[in-house]
Amino acid sequence: MTVIRKLLWLIGFFALFAVKFELYKSLGQENIDLFKWFEVGTSFVLGIYVSLILIKTWSLRVNYGLFWFVALPITIVAFLSPFAFTSSLPSFLMSSELVIWLFRTSLYNPVLLGVLSGILLPFSLFSGAITLKKQQG
Repeated sequence: MTVIRKLLWLIGFFALFAVKFELYKSLGQENIDLFKWFEVGTSFVLGIYVSLILIKTWSLRVNYGLFWFVALPITIVAFLSPFAFTSSLPSFLMSSELVIWLFRTSLYNPVLLGVLSGILLPFSLFSGAITLKKQQG
């Protein structure tokens, strides 16, 4: 990446934060349902924006292990908190210890999980499997 592209990315990063902050102030916490979706959604978009600088080539090369076992579960857990606030989950799901732990995790860390899922989802779709090259010597 050239210096100009990195500088433009940095300017866009600060602009994205400024827009998020202004929307955050205007939304407030009056409507808690909308606020939870906003919080996770904007952090997911921020994570995708961060992945723009991390991914070198944008050809579709799916890393299935990273996608199925890391990116997809984190994305589901990230969006579990606003979903649980806006709808009622069945009682048999809420009795599960795993679901209670996932709900607590997503409740206390929605921004962190949103950013992680935003970074890992494109990274798992466009990075491909990492292969190690043998050193000749």
